[in-house]
Amino acid sequence: MSRLFLLSLSLAGGLHAATLITASDFTSPTVATFTSNSFSTNPSFYTEAGASFRNSTSGAFFATLGGYLSVSTLFTNNGGTAPLDVVFPSLMDRFGFIGNPNPNRAPIQITSVTLYSDTAMTSVTETYTTPFQFLTQGVFFGLQQEAGSFAAARIVFTTVPNTSGNSPTLDDFRFEADSVPEPASLSLLGFGAGCLVLAWRRRAGVTR
Repeated sequence: MSRLFLLSLSLAGGLHAATLITASDFTSPTVATFTSNSFSTNPSFYTEAGASFRNSTSGAFFATLGGYLSVSTLFTNNGGTAPLDVVFPSLMDRFGFIGNPNPNRAPIQITSVTLYSDTAMTSVTETYTTPFQFLTQGVFFGLQQEAGSFAAARIVFTTVPNTSGNSPTLDDFRFEADSVPEPASLSLLGFGAGCLVLAWRRRAGVTR
């Protein structure tokens, strides 16, 4: 029984679960605001705040106009998809952005998000597949991986059914990693733990 319990704990510890979060779950994020005007195509490529935004779909493009990022124009009135790859400057624990900041754009949705542990995007850590719709202006979408960290993400946008096709737009793309204690802080924690052990030994009357 004890072996089965330990095996269950081991398997649970190996799972990487991504969960939805809000903007208030960020402490001190790095933010890409897309305020500089640019245009790129075949492949689309844009870099800001240390992060690289890419769309390698043939015929797709990126445009940063008016403070938001427009991802591809491959949509039609019958629907379409637009994958957005984001490579972060280092390992991250959460990311998020405001979707459809332009009120003139048609509603869009996220159909899947894949998180990768490497910048080459070959090792998947988690796939989020619950459709998330941006039906109104300024809706926030964010994900946090509970176990481990990720180096890149692929976000797949599609049009909301029964709406006219349009390019998805997003703004204020933020990302951050959990803070790591400094060596001095770790030493202080170790010293405190040692003092607690010594106090316990004295109370218990344990001597050497």
